[in-house]
Amino acid sequence: AWIIYFQDPFSIAAFALLYGYTFPITAPLIVIFVRKIFGTAHLGIMTAFILVIHQIPGGLGAYIGALFFDKTGSYDGAFLLMLLLSGVALLVTTLIRESPLQKHRKLQ
Repeated sequence: AWIIYFQDPFSIAAFALLYGYTFPITAPLIVIFVRKIFGTAHLGIMTAFILVIHQIPGGLGAYIGALFFDKTGSYDGAFLLMLLLSGVALLVTTLIRESPLQKHRKLQ
């Protein structure tokens, strides 16, 4: 939401740097999440699959942002859309629960 209101060069650079720091934080957590949910048998392929799937919307986001800019002369609509989608992702993430099967695997 910050980037919608503050679009001077310093704010854009600060936003990009802070946003960029989130990927190194989440990448190791993906491995832990995959191991916890799927086990270690296919850890590499499942982690790679999630990371590839993650990159597809990232590329689409850049493309959609460019479309917004071409149509309106501003990125504001794209920033609002990404804010909305981030809120939906946050909500969906809070709904993830461990299934009884995963709990049973821990006990073994």
